Amino acid sequence: MKILFLYSSPIYKFNLKNLYSYFKLHNHTIDCIENIEEIPKRDIKKYNLIISNQAWWNLEYEIGQQALKLKIPHITIEHGLPMFYQSNRQYYRRTIGNADVKLLWSKYNLDIMKIYKCPSEKLFITGYPRFDNLLKYKSITNSKPKILFLSTWKISGDIKTVWRKVIEQTKILNYDLLVKPHPMEEKRGSFLDPQSIPDSVNIIHENNLFKYIAEADLVITSPTSTLIPIFYYKKPVFSYYPLFMKNYFKGMYRFYRKFKIPHSNLVQKFDLEKLLDLQVDKELYDQYFKYTSYKDDGNNTKRVYNFCLKFVDEYYRKN
Repeated sequence: MKILFLYSSPIYKFNLKNLYSYFKLHNHTIDCIENIEEIPKRDIKKYNLIISNQAWWNLEYEIGQQALKLKIPHITIEHGLPMFYQSNRQYYRRTIGNADVKLLWSKYNLDIMKIYKCPSEKLFITGYPRFDNLLKYKSITNSKPKILFLSTWKISGDIKTVWRKVIEQTKILNYDLLVKPHPMEEKRGSFLDPQSIPDSVNIIHENNLFKYIAEADLVITSPTSTLIPIFYYKKPVFSYYPLFMKNYFKGMYRFYRKFKIPHSNLVQKFDLEKLLDLQVDKELYDQYFKYTSYKDDGNNTKRVYNFCLKFVDEYYRKN
């Protein structure tokens, strides 16, 4: 089978690496496009399947449009699990874009998409290939606490206030501090002033967060899909998104009612030592993990691969 992978962003390539390699391992012919300028040079008709990490914009949308006209199956895989509802302004969540079906990470993923009223007949839960990598790392603790701060790009919440307190307290307490910028910050700018990052802070540039989360003693983040490896490795967590956040109260209320994690409603009382002393409810974290990421059996890639083969076979029988 000839397959075309679409990567308008480097993070999409990283996200689909396991699936790409699995198709290669089983002797399929694989091509990829990483730039929208490449589209006119490609004969889309020669491919049996298109695979993308989203189908709403950029070259994924453009090629998806061609694939729909040419009747070439296009399977898209959710590139980031929306952890809380952000109102109907997220128009793109109401559809799957220019694809035939969308593969989801989990039951929670499906529940969120249903809230957006995305057509359920086009949604299938398979698990996410990248999460097979969770099994590569073991959770550890450190004699000298290691704090991992994950930045964000779209909604600031209390990130600036929490970041300032983290800087102050890690310095006083002599904790190790690592910060990971969000991949979109290169294009959209950062909420964190680069001048506010001391030389002693380790800035993480690679996309693979699993290793760093497994080795952290506390993770400070926004309520995004980074919570999934946090649940898996049973790490204490703090969210810098408060419950009462303008334009997002409805989504945050649903989220914090479902996921009992500390957050910045009382940001002035932020205390690293107390957060590190919190005991993780491992049984509850297991429930959260299964709800948000389906399975931890290392077979997400295989499930997606098998779904693709079955879907392509049925697609061409019908068309």
